[in-house]
Amino acid sequence: MSTYPSHATDIRARHRANEARDFRLMFSLAFLLFLAAGALKRLASPLGGGARRKSLIAEAKAAANTCLPFAFMN
Repeated sequence: MSTYPSHATDIRARHRANEARDFRLMFSLAFLLFLAAGALKRLASPLGGGARRKSLIAEAKAAANTCLPFAFMN
């Protein structure tokens, strides 16, 4: 029995690694986009408001985590 992974296993592992890299890249870009949009939204909105809101970074991260997985659904 061989200790080396089969060719098909190697291909699947590379595919998963490529998808993970692509997800991180797209997440970074989406995060920056949502961060900029959130900053503009906060600048345009009036100050105050009784409701507590998340930090700008938490809002951008949540928005990216919400929409990005749909791009990787098979």
